[in-house]
Amino acid sequence: MTKQTIHISAIDTLFFRDGKPFERGEETWAQGIFPPQPSVFYGALRGAFLFQNSEANLSNIEDLTKNLQIENLYLLINDEPHFIVGEDIIRYKKDGEFETSFLELSPKYPSSNGVTSHVLESSVKEKVKGYGLKGVVNKRGFRHYLQHRNPRVKDLGDYLVSEPKVGIGRNDYNRATGDGMLYRVGMRRLAKPVADFSSDEEVKLVITFSGLSLDKTGIIKLGAEGKTANYITNDIDTSFELKDVSSKIIRIYLATPGIFPKNGWHPEWMVKGTYKSISFELMTVALGKSDWIGGFDMKENKPKDMYRAVPAGSVYYLKANSKEDAKQLYHALNERQSILDDDEISQNFTKQGYGLFYIGTLK
Repeated sequence: MTKQTIHISAIDTLFFRDGKPFERGEETWAQGIFPPQPSVFYGALRGAFLFQNSEANLSNIEDLTKNLQIENLYLLINDEPHFIVGEDIIRYKKDGEFETSFLELSPKYPSSNGVTSHVLESSVKEKVKGYGLKGVVNKRGFRHYLQHRNPRVKDLGDYLVSEPKVGIGRNDYNRATGDGMLYRVGMRRLAKPVADFSSDEEVKLVITFSGLSLDKTGIIKLGAEGKTANYITNDIDTSFELKDVSSKIIRIYLATPGIFPKNGWHPEWMVKGTYKSISFELMTVALGKSDWIGGFDMKENKPKDMYRAVPAGSVYYLKANSKEDAKQLYHALNERQSILDDDEISQNFTKQGYGLFYIGTLK
């Protein structure tokens, strides 16, 4: 299928909901998330197709876009690809400077989950520092990360401007305001904060997809309130195939959130110990804080089922019986579109861009 890659530039502030409930008068502050969930882009692409094609309408849009599949998602900061840093990296301050270090495998304390045999521990004595939003690495740093070399990590929050929106709810019948109806929404502007707002350090959203054809340039609606953004068609090579797999251990990095209805935090095939007749062991995992994925079904006019998602940046460590087996496993897994399971529900999430991954190694 022909692929198309678009770069999205926000015109205004954007807000993307997380899985937390938000009702004016009850939960009065919606913080939101960034980057948004892949399903946001999936719906936005369908909306753009609907706008650009006169034969499309709400009754046939699902049939016309049934082959749509998101194949890659990443951020573009200063026109350079950036990726969420893996959860097996920590950041700490030493002699006034920030440094990064990988967590180390330890067989001393078997995992209590009954599935993995190792844990990841820090050997750093300094206090671990977090990020204001998320840690990100550029293309070169991400390649270093996959090669198990310490990358330079930046804070995504340094490239966004927080512009909270305050409002007050109204009665649906008489439009009158009432007590306790004040609310606040955490809108974000995708540009580096500067005093005169003249910065050209912009954060763009990049989507590669197939099964759908859009105009080379156009507008697309994103997030809450259907804010308008511009897009252009442009391609950037983000392949990171390793030339040498010299370890028995490979690391599977989630580039987008993973949804595993059967097991919650891992795919079924990963704990069976074989993949295409190649034996391996799931040694350990580095998981971020999970989120809940839902949405609203416009055709059925009702909320969608909620699913727990393992966040982007989570990492799975697989150990093969030999270096040659690890190399074969690496190439076999690279043929997958996502690490999600192969049942119908999981494959529907794969089409939306969940479970996209890259494979790294261990020194």
